Amino acid sequence: MKHKPVQAVPRERLFSLDALRGFDMFWITGGSYLVTVIANYSGAAWMKPIVEQMEHVPWNGFHFYDLIFPLFMFISGVAIPFALVSKLERKVPRYELAKKAVTRGLILVLLGFIY
Repeated sequence: MKHKPVQAVPRERLFSLDALRGFDMFWITGGSYLVTVIANYSGAAWMKPIVEQMEHVPWNGFHFYDLIFPLFMFISGVAIPFALVSKLERKVPRYELAKKAVTRGLILVLLGFIY
């Protein structure tokens, strides 16, 4: 008697998390530079306060740009449980998950040193 292969039911994506991730990655990958170039090229006075938000300043409260990396960490923290549950449902061994997490962590640390 042959068993039918079990197919995992595709999980719906959390589009709000995807949209927030895209928004954050835009800023991480140079969105502030793009905004600054557009403001300087156009000479639009209304963009000056926006450009000021794209710079790190001496501590005098938060600017928008200061919140980009913490937002990325928040997104990562929210996404990890979804990814782990999905992998466990597909019967990926826990040691494989641990190995992948350690490898990614070491690569990120190495890239941080290089940067």
